[in-house]
Parts: sequence; structure tokens; C-alpha cells
Amino acid sequence: MKDAHKTEYLLERLGAIAVPGFIAIIATLAILDIRAVFEPRSLLFILNAVFISIIPFVVAYIAARSYLTSGSPGSLFLGCGVLAFGSAGLLAG
Repeated sequence: MKDAHKTEYLLERLGAIAVPGFIAIIATLAILDIRAVFEPRSLLFILNAVFISIIPFVVAYIAARSYLTSGSPGSLFLGCGVLAFGSAGLLAG
């Protein structure tokens, strides 16, 4: 029981370290004053594919598996909606 309390205390402190860490990173970047911008041509497509398309496709797959096992129409509609959102996000890039 004592080890669980120590782990919980450590995790609380780790969360408190994140805020000063971000402040230090922001201050460092402000001091360096880097104004060069590097924008690769495929960056938008890659970020859209990773953050907007892959996650909805995984959710649609899980919803389809759920529909096949339970037959719930709510799962089918959820999967179709998320699949449409993922396809639109992929095409938008």
C-alpha cells in the first residue's frame, strides 16, 4: 500500500514539472529568436493522414467489428460517420 502511495505522489509531481518545462522551452525559443521557416511540401498531407484520417479509420474499424458482433445500428451509424469524417479529412489535404 505504501508503494502505491509513493507512485501516486510521484505521478502528481511529474505533472507539476510539465508546466515549468514548457515555460523554459518557450523562453529558450524566444531568446533564440529563430525566424527561419521550413515547410516541406508533403507536411500537410502527412499530418492530415496521421492526425485526421488514421484515427477515424481505426474507430470505424472498431465500430464495424462491434456491429458485426452485436448487430447494434448505433455502432453502424457511428462507424459510417467517423469513416466519412476520416475520408473528408484525407481528401482535404
